[in-house]
Amino acid sequence: GIDDVEAFLRRLQSGINERNVSEVHSLYEHDFNKITERQFEATPWPHWTQFDSLMNEDPFFELLYRELYFRHFYDKLSSQLNVEDRRDSWNTYIELFDDILDADHLDFDLPNQWLWDIIDEFVYQYQSFCHFRARVKHLSDEDIEALSEDDSIWNVSTVISYLERLRDHSGVIGLLEKEKRGEATLGDLWDSGPQHVKRMLGYFSIIGLLRLHTLLGDYHSALAV
Repeated sequence: GIDDVEAFLRRLQSGINERNVSEVHSLYEHDFNKITERQFEATPWPHWTQFDSLMNEDPFFELLYRELYFRHFYDKLSSQLNVEDRRDSWNTYIELFDDILDADHLDFDLPNQWLWDIIDEFVYQYQSFCHFRARVKHLSDEDIEALSEDDSIWNVSTVISYLERLRDHSGVIGLLEKEKRGEATLGDLWDSGPQHVKRMLGYFSIIGLLRLHTLLGDYHSALAV
């Protein structure tokens, strides 16, 4: 029930804020999936507004939960997604990335698997939106109207721009160049620390850009990443 979810979220929030990456990894990889199998195989996870006391005191944690919420929605209930859902997920990523890019110092850490999943899902949801928008015959009148009023969500130029900014702000290009010269090792890339989240998001954004340019058939840009 809702109490189980709140208990899970409190443990997850505590692990993130205490930089306990192994605990967060276990909660993310195992507990989240176990709760999903038991309670949310055919329904969404509870909306974040049901946990106002938890979310209001930690807006960034709300963004992380929203990212999980929509990722589950896309995975289990994709046929129910409408334009509003896709817009809300888009806004979640934009707010999440803006907060990370604007921060001089991040007071939390996340496991590499979660960081990879964020970038992987960002590109996937862009691809999903393109398929959704192309199937005009299957769209409701409300969705068609919403699409005609707002062409900013899942805009390809914006998707590319965020991946490039995450890459460029991470310092990962310089680290990879040092590794080529023998001045650093790939172990330095994975090291935990205050820059770990930015560094790994930047590294995974290189892969995201490769995938996105390939999906777009722009192989020249893919090779230039």
